[in-house]
Amino acid sequence: MRKQVRQWARWWSIVVITAGLNHGAASAEINRFEPMDVFDLEFANYPQVSPDGTRVLYIRRSFDVMRDASRASLWLVDLATDEHKPLIADFGSYGWPTWNHKGTQVAYTSANRGRHQIRVLDLQYGRSALVVDLPTAPGWLAFSPDDQTLAFTRSVAAEKESPLYKAPKRPKGAKWAANARVIDSVRYQFDGRGIVAPSFAHIFVVPAEGGTPTQLTVGDFQSNGPLIWQPDSDGLIFSSNRDPNWALQTFESDLYSVGSRSKAVNAVNGFFGTRICAQPISGRDAAAVFDRGQSARDLSAQSVVAAQFENWSASASGRDLGYLD
Repeated sequence: MRKQVRQWARWWSIVVITAGLNHGAASAEINRFEPMDVFDLEFANYPQVSPDGTRVLYIRRSFDVMRDASRASLWLVDLATDEHKPLIADFGSYGWPTWNHKGTQVAYTSANRGRHQIRVLDLQYGRSALVVDLPTAPGWLAFSPDDQTLAFTRSVAAEKESPLYKAPKRPKGAKWAANARVIDSVRYQFDGRGIVAPSFAHIFVVPAEGGTPTQLTVGDFQSNGPLIWQPDSDGLIFSSNRDPNWALQTFESDLYSVGSRSKAVNAVNGFFGTRICAQPISGRDAAAVFDRGQSARDLSAQSVVAAQFENWSASASGRDLGYLD
């Protein structure tokens, strides 16, 4: 009898568990994320606080079901009233919103129908002016302390070298396979883009009222943002890996300065060993730059280091750098 009771208990346990699983599966089926739901998603990123701390600029990203494409518009939120309003929201794609130091203008990038631009929006009059047209997408916009100059990065195509081989000339009317593609770079393919032509991110400056951009950095290296201006507008700090084998080093980077007039590039932080993911962060009083990174020798030890602008020559040797507890 007891054996039968135990058997029945096991049976009902199986029935109850199965029923629970079926109910859970049914609920999951009802609430599951469907492919078309992606077009209902919206999210905010790249928040930028105004100089007086009362407003926040941000990029509002969404997805257009009719064009099967993403959209990026610029929005502004008032922190006192919690009022959200669009600054620029149409069928174009906008990014990198950047305040000037007076809080009266916003620089941003525009990508529409294959054109890449930097524009400046006057918040008082609501008018947008073109600063520069560019062949490739710009990023990491930064106003100089006097608001007279805009710095930015953009990709520059690598110089073409002589090919490793030259395909023979096909006879007239011959149907040959496509020519072979020769790749001699380490990083040549990216998600969503496939195989790309070699290019390098470099730093440029352009008058904020519009004009011809000037390239500050050169060479087969990636010069990355954020870009931090020197208080006298005489140079910028950026992140880069300028080791000859940089292409084989995925995470390593260091901080460098480049003169806006001299175009001279110098190392800012002098650490023993390699730095990982060094990134400049401007201080409140614009008198210091903070390096947030990790040592390659100890990934668990994060550090924040301050480098004074007035001692950049000493900073290059690491003498005036100290850890902040």
